[in-house]
Amino acid sequence: MTAELRVHHINGDDAVPMGSKPLPIQHQFLDQNGDPVDMSVGTWTGQGRAEQLYVEDQPAGLGAGSVVVDDMLATATYPWVVADMATAGKFRIILWVGNGTLRFGSTVYEWDVADAPGAAPSV
Repeated sequence: MTAELRVHHINGDDAVPMGSKPLPIQHQFLDQNGDPVDMSVGTWTGQGRAEQLYVEDQPAGLGAGSVVVDDMLATATYPWVVADMATAGKFRIILWVGNGTLRFGSTVYEWDVADAPGAAPSV
């Protein structure tokens, strides 16, 4: 039997308006005791892997934000890019961190984008 990954919905269960740019996602990697994983060995880098669900053609640039890794706190921070909120639909992303020997994946983060009424705002 396969276990399902934990899913966290950004913005609660509400869709974000197309063109929004929410606050970045920050995920902390914890060990079995609830402590930050030891990221003191090697150089840790991060990457986001995103997809739009229920479509074959993926939006260009989706998940292309630069993941910032804080190895002292064992966190990965993903700043949203325009492509993440430019298409109406349902999306998911996993943040990955690794040092060439070890690799950890985050919770699955999902979000919905709804077509906002009217022209794009000027703010």
